[in-house]
Parts: sequence; C-alpha cells; structure tokens
Amino acid sequence: MLIVICLWFLFAGPLRKESVYNQIEEAIHSLETDLNEVLHIHMDRARTLVFFSTIQSEVGGVTVEEAYGGFRVKEYIGKNEVGLENDLSWFGIESNSENIHMLYGVVNNPETSHILLLSEENKAATIIENNSLTVWYALMKDDLNSPITIRSFNKEGEKLYETGDPEYWSKQ
Repeated sequence: MLIVICLWFLFAGPLRKESVYNQIEEAIHSLETDLNEVLHIHMDRARTLVFFSTIQSEVGGVTVEEAYGGFRVKEYIGKNEVGLENDLSWFGIESNSENIHMLYGVVNNPETSHILLLSEENKAATIIENNSLTVWYALMKDDLNSPITIRSFNKEGEKLYETGDPEYWSKQ
C-alpha cells in the first residue's frame, strides 16, 4: 500500500501542480476554441459554474467537475452575445440536469452598483468586475418567473435601468 501511495505522489503530483484556475481554463478552451478569458468561477455545494468570454464578444457559462489530472466540462450551459445597446444586458438559462435556474448578463453602465430582480422576489444579483467586462448573475432555487423584470441602481440608490413589467410584480 505504501508503494502505491508513493507512486501516486510521484506521478500524479506534477499533474496537479498547475493551478485550479488554469486547469478550468484549459477544460473550457478544449470546448470553446475562441475562449478569451475566464470571467468568474462560482462554487457551491451543488456545482462549479464558470463564466467566460469569447473573442467573438460573447459571454457564456459551463459547469465543470474534477477529473483525473484536472477538470473537465460537465455541461455546456450556453453563451450569448454581449449586447451593448442598454445599460444592462440579460439572459435567462435553465438546465434541469444541473438544476440551474439563472439570470445573468453584462453591466454596460459603470455607475451600476446594485441589480434587483423583481421577478425573483427582489433577489439581488452578484456583480463581478473583471478587467474587460463587468458581469452579473443570480441563481434561483426554482424555475425563473415570467415576465422577467430587472432594475439596476447606482450607489446613491437612483434607478438607472429597468426592463420587464414592474407593475405586474408590485401587484403580486
């Protein structure tokens, strides 16, 4: 048994020296050849979700899992073009196999400091500032509610952007 353990550390050790971030990036690059960069890695008890950008101005997501010698893409969640016409772009994705119910997008207005999802019981989104893009996302426990209604604010609490049907959600 001791010999097996020694051989494991001798041969598997060098494979694991590469950083987890680099291993995840390599796994995504094998699927997305036009990968620009990994934007954010979200880890919770259920999954590891990775947001990435492509050189084609797209933002996407995958789930990854540990595999021998690194990581592999478990499920391709999807990707969408970055949309620069509004203060905020958004996309909704649901994957029953991964139990993902998520809204995400790109923040185009640098004054945006808070995003509220009215259609998701006023849940606050997580905003991730990256060198090239500012992305936001929110994971829900259940299916997304329609009509999707999103509102963004600046640091002073002033509304910057709104989409959807706020009247519908104020009556609920």
